[in-house]
Amino acid sequence: MIVNCQNIKAYHGAQLVLEDVNLDIQQGERIGLIGRNGSGKSTLLQLIAGRLRPDAGQLTVRKGTRIGYLTQIPAEFEGRTVYDVLALGHQELLECRLKMTQLEKLMSEPGVSDGPDRLAGWLEQYAALQEKFEREGGYELDAVIERVADGLRIDRGRYTQTYATLSGGEKTRINLASQLIRKPELLLLDEPTNHLDLHGVEWLEDYLTQYDGSCLVVSHDRYFLDRVVTKIVELEDGESESYFTNYTGYMKEKETRLLQQFADYQEQQKKIKKMTETIKQLEAWGRIGGNEKFFRRAASMQKALDRMEKLKRPVLEAKSADFGLTQADRSGRKVVTLEGIGKSYGNRKLLDAVDGALAYGDKVMLIGKNGSGKSTLFKLIL
Repeated sequence: MIVNCQNIKAYHGAQLVLEDVNLDIQQGERIGLIGRNGSGKSTLLQLIAGRLRPDAGQLTVRKGTRIGYLTQIPAEFEGRTVYDVLALGHQELLECRLKMTQLEKLMSEPGVSDGPDRLAGWLEQYAALQEKFEREGGYELDAVIERVADGLRIDRGRYTQTYATLSGGEKTRINLASQLIRKPELLLLDEPTNHLDLHGVEWLEDYLTQYDGSCLVVSHDRYFLDRVVTKIVELEDGESESYFTNYTGYMKEKETRLLQQFADYQEQQKKIKKMTETIKQLEAWGRIGGNEKFFRRAASMQKALDRMEKLKRPVLEAKSADFGLTQADRSGRKVVTLEGIGKSYGNRKLLDAVDGALAYGDKVMLIGKNGSGKSTLFKLIL
């Protein structure tokens, strides 16, 4: 077992976010963490990553476990290049390679053979560094980086670009690639499919299904969860419920559980109502006849009722927001018309001669690869 959470409670300020969360992550498990916005999904990831501490309960992580954590808000790396961030989990290997390069330069200088003892020392250092570099996969590092970068459509030409100059979506993709390249024993991914095009999502699905480690994924993409995870953990009202299936199986199993829980709740309510009526009747008989026996029976039944573990009423359908939007008068049929639209950033032409129209009532999906200009077109329309 890599992670074990028992009766976890966590507050965000004065607000109780998690009340009674129980979760375990086994070696090789791929778990989908779901719940409504604000249910505590990101909080639970931060607790497991060690960035927050639970206010109550017990959380244990197997000693020595390397954890990779992708947040929704991309981390900042001042002064680093894209390649630096991609290789962030292999700093020792990069330092090892740098020392080897420095030694190679020293040993290639003219007159180095004049100091045989010094050369022998350099050769001994180089051999030790080379052995470590090879043992820890240094010679395969660039191939691993390129494989992940290609899968997530990260152009090699941008390796030398400063990370801080990237857009939010590009930073998220770089951070995701960086975590995958590290190959930790446990991956914590918060909405990893955000900012990925269809190719990137499909590549990530294949990568995670073949991943040797464990992963806990927060996602609202039911198709992604269906293809990747084998277990669903739902957070609702501060509590957790586990389903050993994918998202489609979870939907079916949850419906069955809810119907059974509602039937149990109704049955208990009937019993409570009957007991309450009986208590009132016994007390009335005691007052009429002056018989203490009726009061004792009523008190005994009241104690039994108080000791009964009350079932919570299951929510069969969550409330949805009602914004009260009403249709206003429209001025015409055409909403947007595009004719020969072009847009460039520096020497890079992003849009060229784009034509199109959006009519009243149309529902249009805009698709394309990352960097094809989807967001730019939205901004132009606005």
